[in-house]
Amino acid sequence: MKFIMTTIAMLMMLISTAIAEDNTNDTVFFQKNIDDLWWVEGHTYQDNFDRCFMERHWDDGSLMQVVFRFDTEEIYVWLENVSWNIGDEPNSAFTTRVNFNKNNKFVGGGEIGYILINKNTIVLPELSSVFMDALADNHEMALIMPGDIMNAYIPLNGTSKAVAAMVSCIKAHKIDSKITQPEKEVSPWSKIKPE
Repeated sequence: MKFIMTTIAMLMMLISTAIAEDNTNDTVFFQKNIDDLWWVEGHTYQDNFDRCFMERHWDDGSLMQVVFRFDTEEIYVWLENVSWNIGDEPNSAFTTRVNFNKNNKFVGGGEIGYILINKNTIVLPELSSVFMDALADNHEMALIMPGDIMNAYIPLNGTSKAVAAMVSCIKAHKIDSKITQPEKEVSPWSKIKPE
């Protein structure tokens, strides 16, 4: 039952995020290119869908976006792999395994839920600070997909700097929004120091 409620909440969040992305009245309050692979941005939207995100694109058109939403304090990953051709029903919830590797050795992982957006896009909802620490500390994230769906192996070079920039983005929003919003404690990831 909790997974169903989580799925419904995530779908509502994705719809509101899509609406926010179409809003032309957004303000960029933070922007940093990390390297040739990653960049971090913070956006303030008129409808209170403020967020910080770190994003990476691949030459084939695939992308990974890690998002922190201020209204819900949720972390989620939007992952598009153009090589996938997932035949399941969009907006359905499934489970995959995430493994983290460092120096070509497995260091940890576990099962995680995802929502299928379309044939080549999934969202990993409701992630914790432990996930962000794992992104920063490791060299590869492997998604072991169910059934005959091709696994995804995502190199994490540059993510430690990108995660540190995310922390800076969150802090920049907190400082910028003190005038208009009541004090609300945001707890960025403890191990990561802002740049």
